[in-house]
Amino acid sequence: MMNQQRHIGFERREPRRLWTRQADRLGRQKVAQTFLSAHHFAYDGLDLVSETIVDPQTGASNTITRATDVLGRPAGIALSASPYTLTYGYDAYGRFIAVTAQVHVLTHTYTYGYLAGSDLVESMANSHGHTMTRSYDPVMPYITRVHNGFTGDRTMSQYDYTYDALGRRTAIASSGEAFTFTNANDLAAFNLYGYNTRSEVTSATRYWGTDTG
Repeated sequence: MMNQQRHIGFERREPRRLWTRQADRLGRQKVAQTFLSAHHFAYDGLDLVSETIVDPQTGASNTITRATDVLGRPAGIALSASPYTLTYGYDAYGRFIAVTAQVHVLTHTYTYGYLAGSDLVESMANSHGHTMTRSYDPVMPYITRVHNGFTGDRTMSQYDYTYDALGRRTAIASSGEAFTFTNANDLAAFNLYGYNTRSEVTSATRYWGTDTG
């Protein structure tokens, strides 16, 4: 019979804590249990498809069910004890492009876009009006700007990044509504960074304003 680890125990004088596990002949963990909860795992081949968590004291349980698509990629999860589900979407290149969460009657969807010809995330938008856009250096894959927006062309926050010839980030300028008081006083600011010959950050200073030069 294949050698298998069947039991691990940790003990103190007071209180005594015990953790046990059970695995099958394929090495798949089937049960993991403590005094507080028992976790039972179910598989389809070698793929984990569900985990049932049981309270040993009350018998109450909740099951996390995992779904996969025809290519074996994660397609979502669902909880049995509450109306909560997640579903995932992919594009023709296998890139992650959407996640939808449903909690009771509320549904939230986030969609992702990519920089042309790359795997770099360029945009994100959710079903309630929030957007995120990243800009990249045309030559190197450095992020030069992150813009967080909302419905109505609002700029909630924006971060502009500057780099030196060695690709080290030398400045970050912040702006947008997150940096503005209700009386419209602009609190735009920027950080400047210095480096030593080993490219280790040696200084970081924050200033008010927008002139990073």
